[in-house]
Amino acid sequence: MKKIGQGLSYTVYELPNNRVLKKPTFNFYKFSKLLFWSIRYRFNLSLVEKLSSIISSGKESISVLRENIDKIDSKIIGNPIFCDSLEYTQEELVILKDYFNSHSLDENKKIVDNYIQNTFQTWKNGFSDIDFNFAMNSGVNKTGFVVLADINGLCFDKNELAELIKKQVWLDKHSFKHLIDGDLKKYFKQEMCLHLTLENLDKFWKNLE
Repeated sequence: MKKIGQGLSYTVYELPNNRVLKKPTFNFYKFSKLLFWSIRYRFNLSLVEKLSSIISSGKESISVLRENIDKIDSKIIGNPIFCDSLEYTQEELVILKDYFNSHSLDENKKIVDNYIQNTFQTWKNGFSDIDFNFAMNSGVNKTGFVVLADINGLCFDKNELAELIKKQVWLDKHSFKHLIDGDLKKYFKQEMCLHLTLENLDKFWKNLE
């Protein structure tokens, strides 16, 4: 299999029929990346705590999704098929940071709009991306639909998500801080702060039953 990408928690391999296989990275690799980032970005949390949190959150997310996949609108997370352990396959996507680099401002604004709508759809299904590192964690499928690509570390608690919304945590994320297009950055901030509100959380959230 051809390796086509690697994040902190998963290595991505190309499969036939426009799908990918995601295999968990080794814990030593995770620790090494966290050590590099801690030096570069000055984490306050200890590496052991952060690594432990990432591992436990990932296991919980995959476990809950696997157990409830028949109740979830799976197209909003790339129609995953879960394998043994923490491996899963998913439809192949163009990650947003790559999409933004090859499309116009107007096209990219529409993707931001669709990203917000995808977020609402996850809320309707009882979970949410907890990181909001949108340019890395979401992608566009072959039909132009925005999908949450990273399902390794989700929030299933409405109250926990409410605290993140109050803090507008997306403004502190790498994806926002390093968004090169100033006009798109301004649009993202405006639309996220306008739509990702406690009122909309109450409107859209439904507990996963």
